[in-house]
Amino acid sequence: MWIVYSLIAGLVCLALVRSFGLESGSGMRPDSEVIILNNSWEKLPEDESGIFAAGYACTIPPDCEGRLILSMENYWSDIRVFIDGQELFAYEDPYREKGVVRHWIELPDNAAGKTIIICSEQDSPLFEQTVKGNSYLGTGEAVLYRFLNDNLYALVCGIFALILCVVLCVGGFYLKIRFTEGEFRGMVYLGLFILSAGCWIVSDSQLLQLFTDRTGLITLVSFLSFMIMPVFLIRFIRGLLIGSERFLSVMEGLYLVHLTGSAVISLLRIAPLYQTPWIEHILIVATVIGVLRIGFREIRWYGNHEMKRVLQGFVLLSLFGIAALVQYYMNLSSGYAYLYSLGILSFMACLACAALQKVYYFLGKSARTEVYQKLAYVDLMTGLENRTAFIEMQKQESAAEKMAYIMFDINNLKTVNDQYGHREGDQLIIEAAECIRDVFERVGQCFRIGGDEFVVVWKGASKEEVAGALAQLDRRIRQANMKRSVEVEIAYGYAVRTGMSKTVQELYQEADSNMYKKKQEMKGKVQKQAFMAVGGVKDG
Repeated sequence: MWIVYSLIAGLVCLALVRSFGLESGSGMRPDSEVIILNNSWEKLPEDESGIFAAGYACTIPPDCEGRLILSMENYWSDIRVFIDGQELFAYEDPYREKGVVRHWIELPDNAAGKTIIICSEQDSPLFEQTVKGNSYLGTGEAVLYRFLNDNLYALVCGIFALILCVVLCVGGFYLKIRFTEGEFRGMVYLGLFILSAGCWIVSDSQLLQLFTDRTGLITLVSFLSFMIMPVFLIRFIRGLLIGSERFLSVMEGLYLVHLTGSAVISLLRIAPLYQTPWIEHILIVATVIGVLRIGFREIRWYGNHEMKRVLQGFVLLSLFGIAALVQYYMNLSSGYAYLYSLGILSFMACLACAALQKVYYFLGKSARTEVYQKLAYVDLMTGLENRTAFIEMQKQESAAEKMAYIMFDINNLKTVNDQYGHREGDQLIIEAAECIRDVFERVGQCFRIGGDEFVVVWKGASKEEVAGALAQLDRRIRQANMKRSVEVEIAYGYAVRTGMSKTVQELYQEADSNMYKKKQEMKGKVQKQAFMAVGGVKDG
């Protein structure tokens, strides 16, 4: 559950970061303030020369000090930047393939009080959004600090996505080893969905542009990550369904067709990527509606409780997603990424709960299976291993050069059952087992192979060691009998193998034969003592 709590903490952190990053200078040191230029631009009259279709101007406050940097987002536009008629910067993206780029434009030392002019050959909503979007002015340190503050949400999401992906994939491999291939695939698909979501959030922000200027590749990765996300999610959901559903298969095919087509169109420079997301958005809306319908049906018809978490996540994702789509189509600002990120983090938390519940279920099932398997090889009355365990051990044991078999048999058990009842007979068996366990459990395996029969398998034992242990057993039995009204009496015999001359079956038979001889000797001794006692009475 620590993962879910971490995700919730991440949501709070993300909200705080966003809140402190909205206002000028908020969350910053007093000496590191920046000036937000979003609403400071004024549109210039149409250029009569026809060189520029549109232009915007902004005057730098005269009290600005230090070497200033203009940081601005460019939404798929060709631009030129001037200050008091001097060109400072030019950027072209003729095929509209570089995506949303953040420019870092150094201004002259004496820029305070001067006018910045940004022009473009195309008067389009994208250019207007570039000028009036997320741009700010300040010293290099202040601008960089503001940029990192605004994009910290992407780093938080990326780290959580990577951690969750690793955890889920490791859990999937565990389920594959212990259970079924299907459970493994479900966990891996969920991990890949979360990884692709994190990849999209990171690449959609401008963090990677700090390390590379290959913005076209970053944009392509961002779009492809966004387009492949629903495919992994659909495959995960299909693994949860009890009933069959053709709708999800059709939607998966449509996503793959759209992804392939968009990639081809972009690589062949037929059309820019930003013109195709509306198809993905329509597919997402259809998928959300379809999954909600399927989920409610699964819960109502089949009692599929795993779908409850998925539906909760879908509701949260849908709410944030709808708000993000509205934001995207209203002004194309980067604010939609915050909403998407919040929705995806909430969705991740719900899916992680569902996945962890499944892992918990299978771990419980595994634990119960291990208990049942253990009980199959344990004698419930004495706690020793049973005859089944002894037979399995004999099948596996064949190459030990030095080994001893020690056979035990309780004397007079039938008599005790007849005279004192089976309850007392059971206590006699339990006491005998305790004596054998106390002496031999540390050196060998102890088995109860019949009603009153026991065997100890002692690997590496010599005749002297076995004889010493049996003498210790005699002392342990005498100690037990001091507290019992019905005494414990055990006959035993053993056989030791020092080489490969005997098989385990031959060793068992020899030990059993020696035990039987011992039993006969003990009976003969008892009969002789009884005869002597009777004879002594008659003589008296």
